[in-house]
Amino acid sequence: MKRVALSALLLAPLAAPASAQACGPLNFAFGTTGPGCAPFGGAIPTLAGALAPSPSIASCPVVFTFTPGPSPTPIGVLSSVLLVLGASNPALDLTGVGLPGCTLFAFPDVLLPMAPTALGGGVFSITVPVPADPSLVGGVAYAQGAMLTPTPGTVLSARLSNGIDVAIF
Repeated sequence: MKRVALSALLLAPLAAPASAQACGPLNFAFGTTGPGCAPFGGAIPTLAGALAPSPSIASCPVVFTFTPGPSPTPIGVLSSVLLVLGASNPALDLTGVGLPGCTLFAFPDVLLPMAPTALGGGVFSITVPVPADPSLVGGVAYAQGAMLTPTPGTVLSARLSNGIDVAIF
């Protein structure tokens, strides 16, 4: 599958396991690239993505949802959730940087802050518009969620979601 220029895909993030979804001239297939991790305890968070209904075919809104699950530390104002987007999947073992059992599944070309949803419960989301441009066909992008929370005894507690990819065909 060919790679599309990152500048075109930055507006076109990914999503998690789901069947093919259509938007204008584009079809999106979402898949999982690997598991998440919680090296400092707590639940392993999940990242999901899907196309959002849109009356316009000028863009295809992709919604990413990060669900952290129960945590040993409160998820609150001090927690930051980032969506990591990249044009490649480095499958990089992060043990050497203090995250044992964690793998980076999206090269950090772009980091986007995710906001808490109206659903509450610590769920975060972000919507990324993807141009409904046929030149994106054949492109693949990768995403992973990261939650950073200050905790007593450590500088930062980090949990990473599963990795996901989106193929445009």
